[in-house]
Amino acid sequence: MKKIPISKIAAEAGVSLATVSRVLNRRPGVSPELEEAVQAAIRRSGGDPVEQCRPASGVRKLRFGTVALLLLAEDCFLTYSSVAQKSFHGVVCAAKKNHLSCIYSIVRSCDELPPAVRQRKVDGLILAGQTPDPALVEALAGFPACWITSHSENGDSALAGNDRIARLALEYLTRRGHRHLAYVNALPEITAIRTRGEYFQFFAEKAGIRTDFRVAARAEIDLAAAEPDFAALEQSLEKLIAPCLVGADRPTGFFVPMDFQTALLYRILPRLGFQPGRDLEIVSCDGEFAALAGLSPRPATIEIPGEAIGRQAVEQLLQRLTGSERNPHRIDIVIEPRLVPGDILSSGFRV
Repeated sequence: MKKIPISKIAAEAGVSLATVSRVLNRRPGVSPELEEAVQAAIRRSGGDPVEQCRPASGVRKLRFGTVALLLLAEDCFLTYSSVAQKSFHGVVCAAKKNHLSCIYSIVRSCDELPPAVRQRKVDGLILAGQTPDPALVEALAGFPACWITSHSENGDSALAGNDRIARLALEYLTRRGHRHLAYVNALPEITAIRTRGEYFQFFAEKAGIRTDFRVAARAEIDLAAAEPDFAALEQSLEKLIAPCLVGADRPTGFFVPMDFQTALLYRILPRLGFQPGRDLEIVSCDGEFAALAGLSPRPATIEIPGEAIGRQAVEQLLQRLTGSERNPHRIDIVIEPRLVPGDILSSGFRV
């Protein structure tokens, strides 16, 4: 059977080289639709797809052999977020694997850019952060970049798809028998969290499932503070959730798109006369297991694979830097999230 370069498979399927490589090597991060597109292109080619090995000198072709991991806006939850820390760790490990130096810096304005970035002595950027300064984003626009947080600026991205997160949450709650749902979020300014809610609303409406959306008009805490004001966040959540628990026809299944908020709801609900796992059930998100460890019963959560996101971001950036990724358009790589079941009470949930 003739050998077919994966570049031809990628062009035929309309996907990136990285996507074809993940399908061939059975690595996670490819949606079923894209995997089928790749497999169909392989069948049409009538050959045996082979990966072109990156030349041994591939990284040495880079001018500086250096990438910068920049957190462009301080988000007080990143101090506590294991997902963020795992993503950063994945970036550093992938850079090391590819013999790259990695600069890490928190940057809130152009004045705080590392000297190597200001002097343009880095080859590319891995970017993170919510709502960064537009002037700062503009100053970095000339660099090849890959984002590891939800953003709409220039550059590729490697993320856990918020549409997939929302679908997993909806499927879990309906599979558990809930027919009246609620979505609760006190931090609408965080892009990824807000987007999860928008997708959850879309999928719920499409499925004809009654859903209450309890979303704060704005966050009642300063997201740029050194650390979160959990007391203020708890008060905000209580104001959101209390009204939808009134009456017999109340929601029984809740999607809370952030584990830190779920942990606070476990404090709030007993004060309102409700027991999680008995009177209502929560599916949470992020996979912040330290935040959920002390909760009883521990809720299901949707784990975001931070380490894989960081590693894939570096690989995608290298594809750009070495010229093996020739697609001129933005590429958004999805690293599949997964549902982690919680504790099920022996008596079963009362719907």
